Amino acid sequence: MKYLKTFEEVYYDSRKPVDGYIDANDLVGQRLWFHTNRTHRNNGWNGMIGIYDTTRSGRKMGLAGRYTNEVRLKSPIFFQTSEAGAQSIKSKGDRTLIAGVSGVVVPTDTNTSGMFKIIYNPFDVGYFHILDDVDKREIVSADEVYFGASEDGNWEIWALNPKFKLLKENRHFRGEHPKSMPDEDRFVIENILLEFQFLDMTYKIRECWYHKSSDKPVGNIYTFAEENRKKGITEMVTSYRALKISIQDEEKRFFTLEEISDVLERLKTACDGNLNINKNKYEIELDWPNEMIYLPFDEFIDEFSGEEFYNLDIYIYKK
Repeated sequence: MKYLKTFEEVYYDSRKPVDGYIDANDLVGQRLWFHTNRTHRNNGWNGMIGIYDTTRSGRKMGLAGRYTNEVRLKSPIFFQTSEAGAQSIKSKGDRTLIAGVSGVVVPTDTNTSGMFKIIYNPFDVGYFHILDDVDKREIVSADEVYFGASEDGNWEIWALNPKFKLLKENRHFRGEHPKSMPDEDRFVIENILLEFQFLDMTYKIRECWYHKSSDKPVGNIYTFAEENRKKGITEMVTSYRALKISIQDEEKRFFTLEEISDVLERLKTACDGNLNINKNKYEIELDWPNEMIYLPFDEFIDEFSGEEFYNLDIYIYKK
């Protein structure tokens, strides 16, 4: 496919020149990999968008050496990120190149009509998502992507018809998984969980399969069964559709059960059917992920009262 090279890409005389700068107009028709270049931005240089070659699958390859200030991409578009890399940045604070977007360069302008502004922050979720998306769904592709760097060093990335990663928890070739509870019951649970914010705690909530009395309590039910078969495990392990709640201190500090006891007790009361959750009763169990210990609520509280935790998982399910 041929494209007319009719646009003139932005270059800022107020910013310093940089070796390897190239007008994106000269790249039209090539499939390349792009990223935001913090070094050039921070040093007042042009070329605030870095350019790499790509593999056949669209991943970054080769060495840096070309830079630009603005580019527009068409499909095939691939968003490349690294969860392990993002975790390393969070723990060490060192910014390394782990995220970018590949696609075929096309003539550009600054028109972003119908597009969504997207961001990448390794200190948050570690992948690209729409700026105002409260669910922070991971973007894996799009019909079109626009990169732009302003004269004062601010980037904007826009995506047309972004495609989101499908969560394995929400689909399977054998059909959709059942829910762990009715929506109105989950609503009551989630309202109780909001109290964690007053205790400087963060939480994540999701549906999962809970494999009770196994050494791997969470995972795909079909994969779990196949792994047990390969291990020669023949005894039946009961699996329940459960609500998993993972909690942690906002500052990643250790905490005790006593510090969050009010919220835990309210959850227990709700699961006992005493908060008008359709009078449904649910089992509630606590899991110490670092130690791979999970027990019924009362047993866990008695066993580990006064213990310090870095994180804690809660499973709510109906027998």
